[in-house]
Amino acid sequence: MSPKNGTVTDWLARQPGFLSRHLGAREDGSWVDVVRWQSLEQAQAAAQRIMAEIGDCEAMQAIEPASVSMSHAAIALSG
Repeated sequence: MSPKNGTVTDWLARQPGFLSRHLGAREDGSWVDVVRWQSLEQAQAAAQRIMAEIGDCEAMQAIEPASVSMSHAAIALSG
C-alpha cells in the first residue's frame, strides 16, 4: 500500500462500525477500494464526513472526482 493511503486507512480505522479495507489495482490502472462496515448507516455517515475531515490529504487529492463510483452492497459470502 502506498504511504499516502495510510492517512485514509488510519481515518477509516477510527470510524464507528469500520471492519476492514481492501484496496486492489485493476489491469487498466484503476483502483477498487472495498471497505466493510457493520452497518449501511455507518458506511453512509463516514462517506459524508471523509472529504471534510481528510479531503486535503495526498491520497484524496490524487483521486479524479469524475472517476469515482461509490456503491453499497450487502455481504453475501465471506470466508
